[in-house]
Amino acid sequence: DALSKGFSIAEEKWEYVQDGEYAGKWRLAAIKDKDQRYFRFKTDAYGNLDPENGVQYFSAGASFAGGFPPNKFFIYVNQKRRDNWYGTALGIHVAWAIWFKKVATKSWSILLQKFGNPTTIGEYPRGSSDAAIDDFTNAVENLTNQSSMVLPRSADGEGYEVHLLEATRSGEAGYNLFMFYMDNLMSKRINGGTLTSDSGTRGARSLGEIHQETKMKFAMFDGYV
Repeated sequence: DALSKGFSIAEEKWEYVQDGEYAGKWRLAAIKDKDQRYFRFKTDAYGNLDPENGVQYFSAGASFAGGFPPNKFFIYVNQKRRDNWYGTALGIHVAWAIWFKKVATKSWSILLQKFGNPTTIGEYPRGSSDAAIDDFTNAVENLTNQSSMVLPRSADGEGYEVHLLEATRSGEAGYNLFMFYMDNLMSKRINGGTLTSDSGTRGARSLGEIHQETKMKFAMFDGYV
């Protein structure tokens, strides 16, 4: 996941061989993947990792927990430049798009709940007892898991009545276009084009082949740099 986060770090676990052909030697027993959030790098004036404490671990509370020699870990840095050991993270380039899309999805869900489904309205006769109103309110709320309201009837209204309040406003409100824009923005940054992940509005085969070629160039660059 260094492509999305900039660098990856994994701890090497070695064990001593007790018997067999390789008795008396050390072998790599496991590679334990670590969470990048808890690691920092200590370098000298020339950008080289400190041989004794080059990898520093911080607890969840952001307090320093200890330093380790770099050769204790497998460290991969994506597109390392000069003395930047944190690499170039793809996630940085799409972070805002992801955040905007997350907020828009939440707002769109609320809008669809309000205007995409009718609101249940229950009317009870004036003068009803509190117990009767509570029972009626529960009955109305059980009719739907969406929004509902209970109101007293007009002065001349008798008995109980339930009806639906239809929304006059559309639940679209441009959210679909906004989400489509954000998806395309992320596709262009990650794949180099949009037609490798979606047919789009102009899904000509020639366009798709061009986008696929661009995607493969991105993949080769990510894989071999």
